[in-house]
Amino acid sequence: MLLNRIVNWVLNSSVLLAMQDFVVAPVLKRLPAKRYESVRYKKNILFKMCAIGAGTLTHRYLAKNNVDLSLRYASEIVSNQGYKFYSQDWKVYLLYVGLIHAHKRDYDQASLWLAEGFSKQYSRIVFSVNAQSYPNVFVKWLADNEDVITAVDGWKVLFAESRNSEKAFELLLIYISICIFTLQLTELIVTFFDTCEIKNHSDWKKMIVYRQNSSLQSHFSDELTKSEIWQGTYSDTSQKLASNILHKTFSKKNSEDPHHNEEFLALAKMHDYEHITHKLFPVLMKSCNFLIQSKYPEVISLLRTIVEDNSKYLNSIRSRVGPQKIFLAGFGWSGSSAVHDACRGYQQTKDMPGAGDLPALNVGADSEPMLHQGAGGVDEIAQDIKSSSQISDAVLKRFFKNHALLMTPFDYLEYKTVNATKSIIDHIGFDHYYLLVCEFLYQYAVAMRNTDPVLAIDAIESFQENIVNMMFSDDDIVFFNNSIFAHRARILDHIRGRSYYIVVNRKMSDQFCDQMRSNRNFNSTFLEFYLVKLIHVIAYKSAKRSSKNKRVKFVDIMFENWIQDPSLRENIVRKMCVSYDKEIESKYFDTDKSGENINISKENMGSFDRICLNFFEKTGLSI
Repeated sequence: MLLNRIVNWVLNSSVLLAMQDFVVAPVLKRLPAKRYESVRYKKNILFKMCAIGAGTLTHRYLAKNNVDLSLRYASEIVSNQGYKFYSQDWKVYLLYVGLIHAHKRDYDQASLWLAEGFSKQYSRIVFSVNAQSYPNVFVKWLADNEDVITAVDGWKVLFAESRNSEKAFELLLIYISICIFTLQLTELIVTFFDTCEIKNHSDWKKMIVYRQNSSLQSHFSDELTKSEIWQGTYSDTSQKLASNILHKTFSKKNSEDPHHNEEFLALAKMHDYEHITHKLFPVLMKSCNFLIQSKYPEVISLLRTIVEDNSKYLNSIRSRVGPQKIFLAGFGWSGSSAVHDACRGYQQTKDMPGAGDLPALNVGADSEPMLHQGAGGVDEIAQDIKSSSQISDAVLKRFFKNHALLMTPFDYLEYKTVNATKSIIDHIGFDHYYLLVCEFLYQYAVAMRNTDPVLAIDAIESFQENIVNMMFSDDDIVFFNNSIFAHRARILDHIRGRSYYIVVNRKMSDQFCDQMRSNRNFNSTFLEFYLVKLIHVIAYKSAKRSSKNKRVKFVDIMFENWIQDPSLRENIVRKMCVSYDKEIESKYFDTDKSGENINISKENMGSFDRICLNFFEKTGLSI
């Protein structure tokens, strides 16, 4: 998200941070300790307007082992409920302050802050945990203790029960750390592990740190030892084994045959990882290991026989015209599903599969294909090649992790990507899928040997096209529902074959109010929502204007017009689906029900949000 990048750049501006810290830190140091002895929501207008680097400074002082000043910065973020023009997720800092108090053995303060933090975002924590595959023992603890961890007295009991066992107490700190980590304060928790001593549960710490951004460094990111795998307290042994296999695959020092590796053989016996026994999987491991060492001739030699022996089949897939693709996109709750519902009843229409019916997903996200903008997907790889003329180790690792190893996911994007990949494999089988992965790595290695980045991008474009051609016939019309978001429409330059790109927009106030009532992760003011949408609209129009893919036809639709204008629907459906039938349209699409989403009541909007909305509408700046 461009807005987040801009904000992060501002937050990490060394000059701005130095100025803020020069002014703010001396004041915070001198404020009475009593100010931080309770959860307070008393806004300081100067801090609210100006101290937008407080989150970064909270982390920096923790890294310097100045725990008290880090805690004070975090407390001020909570007190001011974020910043005026960027509502940093201040509620998470409630948990961080509670964690620091707990680590300092100040149990009464810890209980106060933690109870407040968990009561405000318990459901969000549960959602995030479910999407990030943590051990069942932790998931069960979270579910069984809802009433306990949302109450001050409950935390006092938990701390009292753990006082006689350092191991139990530190596991409680680990559990709190996971909740903060899942809510995106990842760097803070990694730094907490590095600076605040926790002697027990080294496997827990490593498995949490493994989920961090690859650019971060920590001494907990080393490979797990045999003792940590088999005698550790992190109960998901298969996930620990898979982490080590991933680590070995992308270690330049590793040259071991997977068939002789004890951890590989143990993982192969686990129910969730039986696919690694496929004859091509060790070949993929070895190929990726060669690629990070830039040993392109070795990759070519390793994969040549596999590709050549299947060349007739691969050429037959590659040479086809392929199905007609219809990409549906919008701007977040703008109504693209209404277009999908009106079209998907026709006999020739099919859906590119997404993650499937998984309870942790937002409504509709179960059908989002992740081939293009998933973790380690087409866009990540193509942009990586464009920027540095090769696939970076980090992106190749994400591709292998989510599209070959199918490892249990570490974040929400991976959650959708891994399950969408499994849906593809359910259609074509591992034999065909791993063959396509082998061909992609082979073609990429050939391109890199010839120092040809254009050919390298061609390899990833062919990979995704071959998957689609293998799944569908040339007569099919395939819907890609939110497979490429509108603000990322530049990805269309890497799409082959006949395609429509349908972008649905919606009345701004309805879109905002619908997100407020339907999107469990929505946490923006109207001003922030407007700025994000403005940036997305500009990005879409720029991509549309500069598109080099002449086989993609762009179609812009307003949600309200789609619902209220039958002739518009008929005209567009005839273009995409060849024919139009009102009875087929009504199979999944109900105009009356969809019409209820027009002119949504604004009674739940705050006063400042309504002021902003009225300003943009009256000045003609609504989008």
